[in-house]
Amino acid sequence: MAKQVGEIMKKFKFMILIGMVLLVLGIVSYFVFYSRSNSNMKGDIKNDIKDNIKLETGVYSNKNWDEKMETANLDCVPDKDTAIKIANVITNRYTKGRAYGKYEITSVFYDNQDGVWIVSYDDIPADKNMKVVGGCYNIAIRKKDAKVLRIWGDE
Repeated sequence: MAKQVGEIMKKFKFMILIGMVLLVLGIVSYFVFYSRSNSNMKGDIKNDIKDNIKLETGVYSNKNWDEKMETANLDCVPDKDTAIKIANVITNRYTKGRAYGKYEITSVFYDNQDGVWIVSYDDIPADKNMKVVGGCYNIAIRKKDAKVLRIWGDE
């Protein structure tokens, strides 16, 4: 009888060990496969996907730019944060590799009449005691279609 109980306990321990291994494999599989496929469902664009998109150039054939049918009726730059992101992309591209000071956003203005965001930057000198003259510029971005209307400096 004791021998039978010992055999049953061995089989029971073995079954528990197999169950634990399967549980661990299941958890690892969930995180590896489900989280990877679920991330695109949230609308995220991952860098590894973006890197696989090739750039094509040439002359686009369907140039009905003025056609309004099937065009989404939404604002491309709905808020201050979006205007800042677009302006920062332009600023980083413009100042990259050049000997300019560090620019910081000092204000964001929305023109209600024309539907235009104006993001203003100032040149922040490394030496806080130094005064910069003419070191600011502005970027005007249309809310409707995100068109950059103007980039200009103030004096």
